[in-house]
Order: sequence, then C-alpha cells, then structure tokens
Amino acid sequence: MIKIKSTKTFINEDAGVIVFKIYDALGREFIGKSKCSKEDKFDKDFGEKLAYLRAKRKFAQHYAKVERRLLNTATETYERVKEKLNKNITKYNVMDEKH
Repeated sequence: MIKIKSTKTFINEDAGVIVFKIYDALGREFIGKSKCSKEDKFDKDFGEKLAYLRAKRKFAQHYAKVERRLLNTATETYERVKEKLNKNITKYNVMDEKH
C-alpha cells in the first residue's frame, strides 16, 4: 500500500474554511475541505480533523479501487493460465492413450 508522504493545512478563519491536503509517495494529491456554517462558531480543531478525514477517505477510496483492479487482473490471468494448462493436460492425456 502507498503511504502518505506529507500533508498541508490551509486555514481561512474569516471565511470559516479549512483545506487539508494529503500527498502520497507517488506525488498524488488528495484534498479534504471543511466549511463552518455562518450560524456556528468557528472551531479550528474540529474543522481540521473533518477536512483531514475527508482527504483520507479520498485517499483510501482511490487505493481500494486500485487494489480491486489489480485483483481482477490477477484473477483473469489465473483463469487464462488455468485454461491453457487444462488444454495441455487433455492434449497429453489423449496422446498418451494413443500409445
């Protein structure tokens, strides 16, 4: 699994917005945002955690999709190889029976 290489946080208290960026070891960027409602009091810690969790969810979803694709490819390759082996075994069994 790819690991998180670095993170950055951008906070705009006046607008009540926090942006959290996660960078993985391959240089991909995953962004999570949180915005405080005008009726609520701005809470930097809560907003930062929320933005982090949103970025982390995008990171995890991306790599879960990659893993599923790799698993599907491996399964398809396994099935093709298995089919070829079964054909060869059948062919050799037939040749063996003729002799």
